[in-house]
Amino acid sequence: MTNREPDEPLPPFADWSLNPLLHPSCTIGGTGGRLVDEDGVEWVDWLSGWGTNLLGYADPEVARAIALQATDGCGHGVEHRLGRQLQRRLHELVPSAEVVVFGKNGSDATAGAVRLARAITGRERVLYHGYHGYHDWYAASDPSCPGVPRGLAGTIAPLPFWDLGALERAVREAPGGVAAAILDPVTAPVPERGHMQAVMDVVRSAGALVIFDEVGTGFRLAPGGAQEFLGVVPDLSCFSKAIANGMPLSALAGPVRFMQHLGAIRWGMTFAWEAVSMAAATATLRALVERRVPERLWATGEALQRAYREAAVARGLATELVGAAPRCQIAFGEQNGVDAVELRWLVVAQLAKQRVLTTGVFLPCAAHDDNDVERTAQAFAVALDTAAKAVSAGCVDGLMAPGLLESIRANRADRTTHSGGEEAPAAASRPGASQRLRHLVRDVLPHGLVRRIQARRVAS
Repeated sequence: MTNREPDEPLPPFADWSLNPLLHPSCTIGGTGGRLVDEDGVEWVDWLSGWGTNLLGYADPEVARAIALQATDGCGHGVEHRLGRQLQRRLHELVPSAEVVVFGKNGSDATAGAVRLARAITGRERVLYHGYHGYHDWYAASDPSCPGVPRGLAGTIAPLPFWDLGALERAVREAPGGVAAAILDPVTAPVPERGHMQAVMDVVRSAGALVIFDEVGTGFRLAPGGAQEFLGVVPDLSCFSKAIANGMPLSALAGPVRFMQHLGAIRWGMTFAWEAVSMAAATATLRALVERRVPERLWATGEALQRAYREAAVARGLATELVGAAPRCQIAFGEQNGVDAVELRWLVVAQLAKQRVLTTGVFLPCAAHDDNDVERTAQAFAVALDTAAKAVSAGCVDGLMAPGLLESIRANRADRTTHSGGEEAPAAASRPGASQRLRHLVRDVLPHGLVRRIQARRVAS
């Protein structure tokens, strides 16, 4: 894939998401920590399939397990022996997972956890911290999302994670009480164990359940996920992404006293016991421990953070890769009046020119090696040179394609409007103007037209 022309409009997706005219719109394969796009260009991939690629693409051990199970059938309509083995393995890794049930997407698990908490408490209101999926219960947090019943708007509210006084008021004053708080436990900045425990204590003091959304953190920060890393125990846990190294599988887990109510909430789906994904998960979790994968992810992530910090300091830029090293992201402070989000997108665009794939998020896999880190460190230096020019000039204008810059600004204005004048959290769950552009590019424009646009690019 060649670079775009300087004046070519470049609409991004929602913030933190891929852009089809900046990033690969289609791939033909991947090995280890690298992807190959449909033009045969290889990228160092730090998105790792949005966190699903834990061991590396086409991991031989997982591939053998998939192939072997595929010859014995995929879904038999009843529980499968591999699933029962996987339940026991998950309980060994995550002690709070006394009972485990399976789904296909992280959204399945989070939706099930919220419904279960509502059934147990007899309440409706849910507090959230992070991004928690596609289903209506969470989409109701975004007034701009069409198709969601308006009556759900009063059933969900953001959790004031860093203000315990505000959290106490939120759970005390919520009409009808709070059913649960669902949290991505290590959304940057990463909390100290004491603060996380204090948040959980406040929630539980109101008779609500604590749900850990470990869809992105499970098996990445530690074998037992963020709860092991932080040393805390939630009431319910949701896992997906890395659990099967790219195969579709999720899990909802918790103690018997809560999970015994699953039948009442009608939990179930056709592919819950699909055996090929369970074979992949079994192989993945075995490798997780035998290869000491979380340690490898920490080491790689810390090397990235160090390289980025050194490049930033050398150029006098206030920017870091923040968050836990196995799941970190670019963060800028406003400098010389230049908007932090625009600076981040400028860096992302420059990294894409050097075939480093990220939306600002870095999710190492166990197969990323020193060469990947070094190539990315060199790309950081080039990208931050451009960011330094923007800070010196006081704007990114002229350094970023006009279409990209305009749609970033339109998206932010759209999100601010829908959040009552206060900008909503940056997340792919906020479908503003730029997300509508994404749907135009992906779902409306013919694929051949998109490919012709991409073909127009020339090396810059």
